[in-house]
Amino acid sequence: MENLQITLILIALFGFAFLQSCKEEEVVTPDPIDSATKVTYTADVAPIFNASCALSGCHASGSSNGSLATYASAKSVTQGGELVKSIKHVPGAKAMPVGQPKLSDEKIAKIEAWITDGYLE
Repeated sequence: MENLQITLILIALFGFAFLQSCKEEEVVTPDPIDSATKVTYTADVAPIFNASCALSGCHASGSSNGSLATYASAKSVTQGGELVKSIKHVPGAKAMPVGQPKLSDEKIAKIEAWITDGYLE
């Protein structure tokens, strides 16, 4: 009788352990941008715009195309959504930067995160 009880207890323990091991693991896909660090214009976006967009004849300060040289003007230009379409080379949008290769996915993700995070300065 004692052997039967020990056997039943062991079966119950192994069964419980087996059921615990069958849980599905949650798959977490990391964001291209570290979600703990918010993207800001000054630290993240301005360097991208200054190197690729805020150039003479494109989006420099005072440009009739819309300036990306300052926080206020960049915020204004990006609010309509057209700039993101352009830098992503969405069909129907004017591909930017003009005459240059498409920005890297990482740079585009930073610009989009800046917009999504609320245009932090």
